[in-house]
Amino acid sequence: MFTKFAILLFTISLIGCGTSSTLVMNPVDQRVKVSGIAVNSDNHNINVPKNIETELKEKIEIGLYGEGGFTKSKELILSFKFLQHDKGNQFSRWFSGGIGNAGEASLTVQVTYHTSDGSELGKTQVQGRINSGFFGGSYSEVLSRVAEDIVSFTISNFPNKT
Repeated sequence: MFTKFAILLFTISLIGCGTSSTLVMNPVDQRVKVSGIAVNSDNHNINVPKNIETELKEKIEIGLYGEGGFTKSKELILSFKFLQHDKGNQFSRWFSGGIGNAGEASLTVQVTYHTSDGSELGKTQVQGRINSGFFGGSYSEVLSRVAEDIVSFTISNFPNKT
């Protein structure tokens, strides 16, 4: 019995307690079927380390070009811009065990969808947070959650032609 409890406790400690949400700022009025998408980083309102920007872009591309089946082209342009970025304190997240918001890491990204001629098709704001996990949870988990929401919204609102 003790062994099962220890395994359960260990498994729970490995899971990062992260969340994400999407706010639609400008709804997609017309569902445009596309086969290709370009992912661009826009001018950010804040200073974000290049490795964070690169990691988020890679996670979005993996989702769109893998799961979504899209190709790289400028048929639809997805531009993302960091509005808020706080890596938090991993030690505080670990030490507090997810109780309260101690050391919470968070990220807010604005995503705009454009046609190749520059017409805006839609705009969202995606927010991700993590407040616990194995050794306090990794900021990479926040990036993964945000990327998953962006990919999900994109696939739902801009279905693949193929």
